[in-house]
Amino acid sequence: MKATDKLIVVIGVVIIVLAAIGIFLYRPAPRGEGITPAKGKIYAVTWVERTGTAVPDNPDMFAYDKLIFRDIPYTANVTISQYNLKSVRFILKWEDDHTYGLFRKKGLDTLTFEVTAPDGTKKSEDSKGNGTIEFVFDNINPMPAINEIKANSSAEAMEKLRDYYGERWKDEPFKVNVSVDVGESIFRPL
Repeated sequence: MKATDKLIVVIGVVIIVLAAIGIFLYRPAPRGEGITPAKGKIYAVTWVERTGTAVPDNPDMFAYDKLIFRDIPYTANVTISQYNLKSVRFILKWEDDHTYGLFRKKGLDTLTFEVTAPDGTKKSEDSKGNGTIEFVFDNINPMPAINEIKANSSAEAMEKLRDYYGERWKDEPFKVNVSVDVGESIFRPL
């Protein structure tokens, strides 16, 4: 063989050896070896707003004025047993049932509606004759900033999700007070 042929054979052998080394180094790891994937699934979290009704602890829905020389206001507590409260709305609708006068109503009652939140925030309003009074306590708990949870099971995901629940005002009473000031007098002209 000539020297140039020997050089071509040596270069060919070097290329084949380098290719074999490259194939050996870059082959995929066989199953069961190498990096094992992390255990668990990713669960999507969706927050849904729901509306509900709470019942006061005092079902007697009456307020009295000067019954045997003293006022008897309606008082009650409203407790909500839910996590993640966003807002709470109180609505009072009423109408005076004893008035007199043909062209102009006389003897209109005045109703005072007062709600005290668990943190001491107080809202109060008066209404004369009839009407609707509405109070809203808003932005109680912010929406949790999580949209997915990694866990091995749905039960574990629910357990991890409880760490993000807002507990502000859960099971704490709102105090409701309604008083009436009767407008018609006992002795009135006919």
